[in-house]
Amino acid sequence: MHPKIVIIILNINQKNNTLQCLQSIYRIDYPNYEIILVDNGSSDGSVEAVSDLFPQTILLENKKNLGASGGRNKGIKYANEHLTYDYMLFLDNDTIVEKNFLTELVRAIEKYPGVGIAFPKIYYMDRKKIIQIAGNISVNFYTSLFHCDNYQKKDIGQCDNFQYSMLAPGCCLVKKKLMEKVRGFDEIYDPYGFEDSDFALRSNYEGFKNLYVPDSVIYHKVSKTISAGKYNATYTKLKGRNMKIFMKRHATSFQYLCFLLISPLLGIKTLIREMKHGNTGAAISLFKGSLKS
Repeated sequence: MHPKIVIIILNINQKNNTLQCLQSIYRIDYPNYEIILVDNGSSDGSVEAVSDLFPQTILLENKKNLGASGGRNKGIKYANEHLTYDYMLFLDNDTIVEKNFLTELVRAIEKYPGVGIAFPKIYYMDRKKIIQIAGNISVNFYTSLFHCDNYQKKDIGQCDNFQYSMLAPGCCLVKKKLMEKVRGFDEIYDPYGFEDSDFALRSNYEGFKNLYVPDSVIYHKVSKTISAGKYNATYTKLKGRNMKIFMKRHATSFQYLCFLLISPLLGIKTLIREMKHGNTGAAISLFKGSLKS
């Protein structure tokens, strides 16, 4: 007996990435799933290409960009109204999955009691065996700094153990029972940034655990928000705004005060780092974004 999985993928003007992602999913060994592709107002022929090449995909078209949370929530709403399912999988469209990735996620989430979210090992697409995510993901609520075990390290077997995690990435398998309690992603973070971490923490508050599953593997391309090792200005502005929202919501009052006191120093550190890349605009945008919310 294989539980029914609904896979939700977002797309906006990334036709080739989305087609490659769908092609890899339709080759997996897990037999019981449906895919919902939510298109956030693409103008690059994505909708037509998906309809033509993967007609079995449920395609939801938005006239404008609803953002990461808004787009996912539209997919969740459709699944709740029209489909029956046991789990929901959220997957970035710039990923390629291993054939058994979903089988391993389902096996783990069914085996470990109290788990509401299971997520895979994530490698960089163009860097052989270099880890993006593998193990515990956490945040220091005094500084707002995130930590991921084994980040950007070469995988030599050090991350092959199952591990509970404070947070979870955007690519994750979620129990229906959890979805009913957490009720989707908070659209205050739209168009993107920190919605995944907020979702994982709200899962924790409901008594569920987040589990890293090393036997499930996917490959992630470098996001369009990052180029040559530096962030673009739009991303950093949103990051600054959403970081403040996230910290105010989840940190204690004392932790939040520490964050406000430390954040100027972190801003200086970011400015120096980005200046080395000739990218001062991104650092300035981060500062401007932090003034909002």
